[in-house]
Amino acid sequence: MPITYEIDAEAGIIFERWCGEILPPDMGEHWVKLSMDTRQSGIYRALVDVSEATPLFTGAEFWKQVDDNFREKMDQHHRMVAVLVNDEAHEKVARMWVAISAKTVTTRIFYSRDQAMEWLKAGSVQQP
Repeated sequence: MPITYEIDAEAGIIFERWCGEILPPDMGEHWVKLSMDTRQSGIYRALVDVSEATPLFTGAEFWKQVDDNFREKMDQHHRMVAVLVNDEAHEKVARMWVAISAKTVTTRIFYSRDQAMEWLKAGSVQQP
């Protein structure tokens, strides 16, 4: 699976890794699997590393996958998401997430994993 995740319950952070070619169904399958994982309950911080991904989807396909598979869950709690990128192309993909989630997700884009982790650990997650 091109999108994997680990949950660090002690730190309260979900670590997602997107690598290789990412198709629209990959996103949907990932978000469904994550939402069904009881270990993520109560964890509202995530580090999403897209630096090794090759996105093969349009903005419209991205939005549809969010609407079909994640929107309801996303709107239940405020979240913090640090997106780790390594170039402008990845940053453009990350900005799609920023645009779609701005209402209930505080998102920042980082080129440094250490800075992303500092921001996540220092931040406060509150109800919308």
